[in-house]
Amino acid sequence: YGNRGASGIDGLVSTGLGIAAARSSNPTVLLLGDLSVYHDMNGLWSLRRHGIKATIVVCDNNGGGVFNFLPQAQHTDVFEEIFATPLGLDFAQVARLYGLVYSPVTDRSGLEPAITDALGAQTSTMVVVRYKREDSVNGHRVCWEAAAAALRA
Repeated sequence: YGNRGASGIDGLVSTGLGIAAARSSNPTVLLLGDLSVYHDMNGLWSLRRHGIKATIVVCDNNGGGVFNFLPQAQHTDVFEEIFATPLGLDFAQVARLYGLVYSPVTDRSGLEPAITDALGAQTSTMVVVRYKREDSVNGHRVCWEAAAAALRA
């Protein structure tokens, strides 16, 4: 499933949790960047409110890494503040605010086991893996592969 949203990120949390609610007999993994989670963070409220179970994997590169691949990246004088939008969010606090189990991954080899554990848990879990924005392409690939492998297991 996918959701276009405004610039591709608005409403992704809510869309994913709506899918989880509609398909409650199947495991649901939301694989999102930190900026996407931020843009629809209030959607996490529905987890507790409606008893939805989901695993949220946050690929945290501290901002909008996708913009590094677009022409505006050449405007180095304004790029960081206007496009990259570093957030500096503490996702442990976000998880606590919305009643999620927080599972930080400090080494990429721990990502798939963390997702597998989250899928087997009774409550919703936020798995967070951090990497540098310059490593966004590889970082997202690692996240996708780990989520796919955990769902296949």
